[in-house]
Amino acid sequence: MMEQHKHSKFLSSVLASIIIAGIGLSLIGPVLVFGQPPAPTPISPAEGDSVITPTFSWLASSGAVYYEVQVGPQSDPNLEYWSDTTYNLNLTPNDAHDFPNEPLYWRVRAYDSGGNYGPWSSRINFTKYIPAPPLRSPPNHVAVSEPALKWDPVRGAAYYKVQVSTDPTFNSVDHTYTTYNTSLTPSDTIAHGTWYWRVLGVDADGHEGTPSASRYFVKHIPAPVLLSPADGITITTPSLAWQAADGAAYYKVDVTTD
Repeated sequence: MMEQHKHSKFLSSVLASIIIAGIGLSLIGPVLVFGQPPAPTPISPAEGDSVITPTFSWLASSGAVYYEVQVGPQSDPNLEYWSDTTYNLNLTPNDAHDFPNEPLYWRVRAYDSGGNYGPWSSRINFTKYIPAPPLRSPPNHVAVSEPALKWDPVRGAAYYKVQVSTDPTFNSVDHTYTTYNTSLTPSDTIAHGTWYWRVLGVDADGHEGTPSASRYFVKHIPAPVLLSPADGITITTPSLAWQAADGAAYYKVDVTTD
């Protein structure tokens, strides 16, 4: 009888300890319900990473059958841009272009065989971006009659946006062009003068990437070279001739006694 009483007291003590521990844990954070898979440990992208196309990976969670990954903006942790499930320990979204090129967060949670989900992992902050396209030609401060702008391709870009402006800060943009190529000759007439240009990649959903560094060129039509008559000769009926100038659509001829 004494042994049974001691055993009952021991069980009561253990139960009280479990209850107290549970209360203590509830003061610290959420209590894991018995049978729930624990939160997975995120691996990649790591905190602060910059990526072009994210591949999310994490450590396995005990008792997990599949996982759910969620992505949203750092500016609003309650907003979800995208989520999907997988039976693997990594996931590369097929529609990652749905994510804007901006600071984002991701997190993951596990589901057991009964469809019960565990707590989310911690939020991991990363940035999705399209790299700035390297400019090729023309080089800075070159005089051109017809600007042929060229740059190198970059990953993540479905097409490119070319901005041309008289403002070196691009606070105002005079001309904007889009192209699927890595070169562009502006189709409209750009006035003579100094122009700044830069290029940025754009993904399939219209999310713009990082602008390139800017360059500038000077557009002008070179002076035609006069051929005849030669300087200082005397003629009765002048026939004026000159070499063609690049970029000229037509010519204006001035004759004066001054």
